[in-house]
Amino acid sequence: MAIRAAGEHKQRITINIAIDGLRLRDEKTGDCLYHHPVHKISFIAQDMIDSRAFGYIFGSPDTGRRFFGIKTDKAASQVKCREIDM
Repeated sequence: MAIRAAGEHKQRITINIAIDGLRLRDEKTGDCLYHHPVHKISFIAQDMIDSRAFGYIFGSPDTGRRFFGIKTDKAASQVKCREIDM
């Protein structure tokens, strides 16, 4: 179910991009919600309609894959470019 339809707020996160991978952290607590090593990110794309949104696929054939969709405060092109550079 979509977050909006459920009446919930989107979780605010901080995205840390480093050579060892992508970390999604809770903005309030700083807790690491996810750590995705670069070699397990198989696809990155920016939303064609909303420049603030992008997504990526993480995982492997053995463990399964999962899509992560993120909407940023500003244009997501810089985030996407940093991920591709890794």
